[in-house]
Amino acid sequence: PSPVDFEVAADKVELIADLKSAGSKGPLFYRFLMTQIVGGSVISRHIRQEMITAGYPLLDAETHHRVAYAETALMGSTPSLSQTRGAAAREIAILATEVDTYLD
Repeated sequence: PSPVDFEVAADKVELIADLKSAGSKGPLFYRFLMTQIVGGSVISRHIRQEMITAGYPLLDAETHHRVAYAETALMGSTPSLSQTRGAAAREIAILATEVDTYLD
């Protein structure tokens, strides 16, 4: 994540607020996912804290910058299918479990 990503998130929050004020039908429920995390990096911690401070709803799950995502995409697959015991597959499983809690 970078400051540019924070700006894009701010734009999306504004768009959602506009949709709500325009009387959009149905609930507008959303969460942000932090991706491309470099483990232990100051920028990742900083951006997460900035988003929390701004009141942006964040998922606890996050995905790290991993070669596995690009490699499996190149093969037309996903880490969950082709590298089932890898770190990326575990991240995806954690993400899916968290998203599932919001869908119930």
